[in-house]
Amino acid sequence: MTKISEQREQIAQFAFIRFRETGFSRIPVDEIAKGMKISKKTIYKHFTSKEELVEAAFRSFMRESAAFVAEVAGTDDVSVLKLVKILNRMLTQTTLISNDFINDLQQTMPALWEEFDNFRSSMMRDTISKIYAQGIEEGLVKKFPLPIVVAVFVGGIREVIKSEFLAVNGFSFNQAVAGFYRFMLTSIMTDKGNEEFSNLIYGDRGNCPHCHLVRGLL
Repeated sequence: MTKISEQREQIAQFAFIRFRETGFSRIPVDEIAKGMKISKKTIYKHFTSKEELVEAAFRSFMRESAAFVAEVAGTDDVSVLKLVKILNRMLTQTTLISNDFINDLQQTMPALWEEFDNFRSSMMRDTISKIYAQGIEEGLVKKFPLPIVVAVFVGGIREVIKSEFLAVNGFSFNQAVAGFYRFMLTSIMTDKGNEEFSNLIYGDRGNCPHCHLVRGLL
């Protein structure tokens, strides 16, 4: 990575941290520049508009998420531990994302939201398919038709994080995601899977560094 591209990525990552807190409509580019202790002119050397900065910031987040999920899916861990690691990562991220940010994306940048929706759906289809198939072999999840399980995961998460759903039901983005995954986990795990899950959270492996947020799902 060149010095120029490295600075561009640093700006995008910092901008995402600010945007996710209160939504990007409320954060002027001047505030991003001030926070990074650089000039506004420097930001516009890398991005032609605030919209382009928002796109770059969110895509940086998507790349990091995809890299983490791919790394976890490729390990030799049992399926339940893979789920715990991925869920904890998702919950860690969603805790920091405000409803205002989600609303900004869905209402003012629908093309970027659609890109995210397609990205998330594709990643879930690939990842959930592999982990679920592994879980069946291990006897940790129930043997439902894989296409149906994947469709429920993809369709369910798509619905519960819509701004309209959050507003009508009074959920935060994080509460909706956590509640959905709690429902899915309790639905698909076998008794053996639930025991493995509980052992990860509370048993001999209760100090699992990936479990601190997932613990709240039980």
